[in-house]
Amino acid sequence: MLLTRSIAAAFAVALLSLGAGCGGSDSGSSGSGQASPTPADNGVAALPATEIMARTQAALKKVPSVHLKGNGFSEGQRFAIDLHISDKRGRGTITQAGQTLELLRDGTTVYIKADADFWRAQTGSAAAAELLKGKYLKGSTSDPKVAGIAALTQPDKFVAQLFSSNRTVSKGERKTIRGMEAISIVASGKDGGTLYVATRGEPYPLQIASTTQSEPGTIDFLDFGAPVTVTRPAPDQVVDTSKLGR
Repeated sequence: MLLTRSIAAAFAVALLSLGAGCGGSDSGSSGSGQASPTPADNGVAALPATEIMARTQAALKKVPSVHLKGNGFSEGQRFAIDLHISDKRGRGTITQAGQTLELLRDGTTVYIKADADFWRAQTGSAAAAELLKGKYLKGSTSDPKVAGIAALTQPDKFVAQLFSSNRTVSKGERKTIRGMEAISIVASGKDGGTLYVATRGEPYPLQIASTTQSEPGTIDFLDFGAPVTVTRPAPDQVVDTSKLGR
């Protein structure tokens, strides 16, 4: 199971791929975390921890969209995410170590905006930083220069990062998260954390929280099925990845 610090790790990996390479609307089933005012018990609280994990992963894969918002610390660095993602579109911001990226994805087209200091650090080029200052870098989800970042707005790839089967998990206590009843799944170890799963309606993940005092953090799962809209930047605000060379 990926915990809050691993979101930061995914961000770091995405930055590495970006640095190495550089030298609408969706309909959904519900706009909130609850399917109805009084959803029925879904039975997951009675299941083993591994089965609950499987059920919530399947539920997250089926939902048209989700909003992820939270913050925490990883290796002493604060990070924050605020992402609205769906199969067709994604938008939001990711911040780590004082660096903030604005991300937009419309289909397979990705736009990334950051300040000049960020681009200078990632590309090692003052000319590239000047070219991109105040503008969006445009690329494809298949372009190695931006694929790592783009993956953070693609639900299938994000879900794969959120869950893994190489951890020992156990069932914990019940808790109310944002007014919704939940069962906790706890992963032990130095990178341990707790995943809270809804026990009524769809077994959606409601929150994931670090259990380590040195690296606290939480990420909330919100707005399941809500429409995700993206407005593409004006052409004069866009720089294609081909302009950056290899």
